Amino acid sequence: NAITVSPPLHRWLKYLKYVALVALIAAVRCAGEPVFERWDPFRVAWDLDGALTPLVVLGAIIIASVFIYRPWCRYLCPMGAVFALASRFSLLRLAPESSCVGCKLCVKNCGSQSLAVDGETKRVTIDQGECISCGACRSVCRKEGLCLSPRLSLKKTGERRSDVKNTPMAPEMIGRAASEVE
Repeated sequence: NAITVSPPLHRWLKYLKYVALVALIAAVRCAGEPVFERWDPFRVAWDLDGALTPLVVLGAIIIASVFIYRPWCRYLCPMGAVFALASRFSLLRLAPESSCVGCKLCVKNCGSQSLAVDGETKRVTIDQGECISCGACRSVCRKEGLCLSPRLSLKKTGERRSDVKNTPMAPEMIGRAASEVE
């Protein structure tokens, strides 16, 4: 029974990880050493040195994780910011197909809240920086309205080119080389 963060709040919260990244870079630059090690919740979980503040932060993240899907990665992790920036340049992207009817089933099943349906066009819009390519949206789509496709095959509008072979890709094929898939 995960809590879905309201879309307006999600739009603001997702920028916290970029603030954390800039703060981390500034802190490392000023201190001259990797200061993040003391605050990394995964390191704190394994290296309990008795510092109270990191333990409280870790506890808060664990409690939030019970109710919110991946709160650390989506909203606070500096590496999440790096990955979000890198995914904007990914060669493999989730793209809407012309068969999409705007039923919002994919939006409801996206834990990352990276999908939305445009109110006017009734087409799915995808925040490529927040999409983790988990395939949950594609697995529930009854119309095969979403596909994973090479970035080069997408026009600037997000439409698929008609000369590109449209073969649905199963979630287990994500990350595999094209030669392995065909």
